[in-house]
Amino acid sequence: MPQIVWMAQADGHLDYYNARWRELMGLSEGKEQSWTAFVHPDDLESSIQRWDRSVETGQQYENKQRFLDPRSGGYRWFLARAAPERNEEGEIARWYGTWTDIDDLVCAEERTRRAREEAEHTNRAKDNFLAALSHELRTPLTPVLMAAAELEQEPAIQPQFREQLGMMRRNIELEARLIDDLLDLTRVSRGKLKLTIAGPIDVHALLVHTEQIVRSTARAKSVTLHFALKACEHHVAGDAARLHQVFWNLLKNAIKFTPNSGRVTVRTSNPGRGQIVITVDDSGMGIDQQTLPLVFHAFERAEMPQSQPATGLGLGLSLSKAIVELHGGNIRAESPGPGLGAVFTIELATVVPLSITQTSGTHQEQAERKTYRILLVEDHEPTLAVLSKLLRQKGHDVFTAANVKSALVLAAGHSFDVVVSDIGLPDGDGIEMMLQLTSEYGLRGIALSGYGMAEDFAKTQEAGFLAHLVKPVNFEHLHHVLQQVGPTV
Repeated sequence: MPQIVWMAQADGHLDYYNARWRELMGLSEGKEQSWTAFVHPDDLESSIQRWDRSVETGQQYENKQRFLDPRSGGYRWFLARAAPERNEEGEIARWYGTWTDIDDLVCAEERTRRAREEAEHTNRAKDNFLAALSHELRTPLTPVLMAAAELEQEPAIQPQFREQLGMMRRNIELEARLIDDLLDLTRVSRGKLKLTIAGPIDVHALLVHTEQIVRSTARAKSVTLHFALKACEHHVAGDAARLHQVFWNLLKNAIKFTPNSGRVTVRTSNPGRGQIVITVDDSGMGIDQQTLPLVFHAFERAEMPQSQPATGLGLGLSLSKAIVELHGGNIRAESPGPGLGAVFTIELATVVPLSITQTSGTHQEQAERKTYRILLVEDHEPTLAVLSKLLRQKGHDVFTAANVKSALVLAAGHSFDVVVSDIGLPDGDGIEMMLQLTSEYGLRGIALSGYGMAEDFAKTQEAGFLAHLVKPVNFEHLHHVLQQVGPTV
């Protein structure tokens, strides 16, 4: 038979090997040699120990071990198994065992393991690259975004210039959103895309804000934007930034794939109590029935006419689907066919909005805003200059440092309420710096960083930062967070 069969006495001494054993081990007829002489040196001790344990306890024996292959001079993996035969008194009379060649299986498993490790290494390298790339892209956007937002609010700015500054600010925010899409793809593939649930969130307000962002793009193509926001129930519990990301993706795509002088219509309705439906309907190039099932797949892009090269990363709809489903909703695409436009529909559950009495506290808090002593740590000089200026305009007393050493010197000689700090500093780690400031002075902080992966948020939280803002930072958002943090008691 093709399998090696062996037998052993009750005390474990092997006294029979079949012809297959002699054939594989190159032993002539009548010549016997202990199985231990052929076991790989690294496997010998453990194999003997396991066999002795089975003989002692009477439990079935099973073990993987390598045997010498005289034909190749190498070793092959075998699976050893043995079971005891007992007499009428229940005592072991004899052992019957087999050795089965599993070398091909073990080698295949090893190749699979190595392939998995290589894939995991590649994924980690990709994630690290995307994180580093996003940091390098985000950092220079921060001072530009803050400066544009500041100038946009200047009373002396002429209307046409204010409109241009608003366009600049919105496009910088869009650039940051594209960077987020790249990082979000990694989060979705790992199942780590998280929501910051808050509410109630006004869907209509998010849609109006989205329209303001894409308005200039639509105007450039003479695309008419029409909003029919007729839902009576239009508040949901969810992540406002993520839902805004979904609405922007849908509107951006609708405008891109709609020809000049076309139209895009956004509607809301309540088909039933506790439900809101948002539709984005365009008169664009449409989607053929073969492509329709693929539109929510990552990196799938609709075919453009020959006069218009394909653009975009093909991530927006895939991310939108993941975000909507995390909100417990669903999203679908419909199209009569090429040249006949497309309709994207989102369904979400609604919640009851807060009453006026519940929200009145917010206005009182705004009226009671205070100024703080802030230690601002940032090595990017343009960001440091713009941010310190804006904070001082709000009445805060700001001390600036461009590295860890300077920040620690300032902390030792002054009293601060809050630390606002970058994470990647030229002479050290902002996280380690914050741990020291918290330990020695009881300070709390707000992290500013170009890194926005889930593990980055976890690290800053563990270090004592009360908030983690990803660059480019909207100054009003930063100031709102400052009001929530408050001074050190």
